[in-house]
Amino acid sequence: AGIRTTRGSPLLAEFVPPTDGIAVGRVRAAGAIVIGKTNVPEFALGSHTYNPVFGATGNAWDPTLSAGGSSGGAAVAVAHRMVPFADGSDLGGSIRNPPAWNNVFGLRPSQGLVPSRSTVDSFWSQLATEGPIARNAEDLALLLAVQAGYDIADPLSLNVDGVGDGLDTALDVDLAG
Repeated sequence: AGIRTTRGSPLLAEFVPPTDGIAVGRVRAAGAIVIGKTNVPEFALGSHTYNPVFGATGNAWDPTLSAGGSSGGAAVAVAHRMVPFADGSDLGGSIRNPPAWNNVFGLRPSQGLVPSRSTVDSFWSQLATEGPIARNAEDLALLLAVQAGYDIADPLSLNVDGVGDGLDTALDVDLAG
């Protein structure tokens, strides 16, 4: 909420959403400070992070090479230590390829583990998921534990061991303490 969200498209160049996505809202509620958004291909559709609004994102280790996509900006931000972790989205490799190409970790969660408010029909929302990108496995698990769990806004989301329900369980995480 309140941060320009272009999706890499000139059509949305000035769009500012009024609400957070579910995973972002959970991270904020856990005490994280959201500092911005990272670059994606237009509408997050592509294997390389380039769009007509912000241009290309170069690889963290060699900017003349691709950062991968669609979560290339997130993977590069984590690799350059601009942020300790980032969230990504994955339909066909977008949380897996960019982290691998930039020497960080990414995990595509199982369907329904991380809820989202789908902007498309329920068929497409079953193919894509949001998930964590981090510099190490421990931070990856920490972010996933905050993101995961049932949400009434996503009827396909899962409630696994009380994750995300605010109860004091082994997987509920308080980033502040």
